[in-house]
Amino acid sequence: MIRKAQKVAGEISGLVTVADAAKYLGLTSIRVLQFIRDDRIKATKVSDRLYLVDADDLRRFSSLPRKTGRPKQK
Repeated sequence: MIRKAQKVAGEISGLVTVADAAKYLGLTSIRVLQFIRDDRIKATKVSDRLYLVDADDLRRFSSLPRKTGRPKQK
């Protein structure tokens, strides 16, 4: 049985859905799915439409610096 994510004082633990991960990161679900496809966030595919993300990997990803804006033209 998969444990449901527990949110304690702004922190998350266990396995979380893409929607919960998006809320935690302040992103859209689509952007989180893009990061999963690019292997920047590790997730387990449970069914055709359901991915579960480990909370520890989510915290690791949120601590990485983000590049903002458009990439420079070459």
